[in-house]
Amino acid sequence: MTWSYMLDYENANNPYEDKRNAISPWKSIACHYCKSSNAIYTEGIKLMASGIDSKDALHISCAMSADCGYFITTDHKLLNKELNRIRIINPIDFVVETESLI
Repeated sequence: MTWSYMLDYENANNPYEDKRNAISPWKSIACHYCKSSNAIYTEGIKLMASGIDSKDALHISCAMSADCGYFITTDHKLLNKELNRIRIINPIDFVVETESLI
């Protein structure tokens, strides 16, 4: 699992303290931390050109820069996107698809 500067940013700006507190511990179990970089920004711009909003584009760009195979989301607009370098998938399908790998 990868954590990123974008997750830090969005969680810090979450107006709901209970949700911020529920999300924060996930950072400590992540195996990789993705810092901001020009390469991530450049890839984010390309993703935006395909119709992905700016924050989501940077999230996905972080995941791709960390060589993640999956980007897990419940965002229906993102779930309808197909990208060559990463699989966008919902949490339930991710568990079903990968449970045999454990």
